[in-house]
Amino acid sequence: MKALAFTKFQTHVPMLEAVCRKFGMQLDVIGVGDKVIAHPEFELLKYDLVFATARMALEALCAGCAVILLDARGLGGMVTTTNLPRLRDLNFGLRSLSPMLTQALISAEIERYDPDDARQVSDQARQMASLEPMLDRLVGIYEEAMAQPLPDEREKAQALFKFLKLSLPSPRANDRWPWIKECQDLEMRVSQLEDELSKTKLALAEATDAHKGG
Repeated sequence: MKALAFTKFQTHVPMLEAVCRKFGMQLDVIGVGDKVIAHPEFELLKYDLVFATARMALEALCAGCAVILLDARGLGGMVTTTNLPRLRDLNFGLRSLSPMLTQALISAEIERYDPDDARQVSDQARQMASLEPMLDRLVGIYEEAMAQPLPDEREKAQALFKFLKLSLPSPRANDRWPWIKECQDLEMRVSQLEDELSKTKLALAEATDAHKGG
């Protein structure tokens, strides 16, 4: 089985390489994070398993690859026929990822590899991403919008507020953005450790000076 990281990040690549070695796979890397490819759709045809997110994940699915949603920000798991509709609605992006990213979790997702399911996922993804149904949906949205009376300024403001509330990360929406609280806790812990380190260095310097003076 040939594996590829299609990513704009680099920090998680060493972990992926270590996991792939355990499975006897060599990991290749393309994308902004490592090597830019003008036509990735041709390169993707060489691989069975791709680690990617967002548009890169969709491109890999349409190319016939099994895809594990994963980048430096977290893990979303193997895309299957069961979870494809939900993950597509999330654009295979940040909201589909959990911040937990370990070798054990990645290994568990690789073990879920099912070439038959991957082929079905690819067929469904191609239908979802096809231009014709997308244009039909857009035309339908435009027609529906044009048939409605013009909203007043208050309604427009309410609609904008609702969209921003649902779409933008917020520490108050812990159910949708749990990683924000975790990041805040980690930043606070880092600050505490840096403060403790500064105090320890100062105490060590004072002890060294006292020893020299003695």
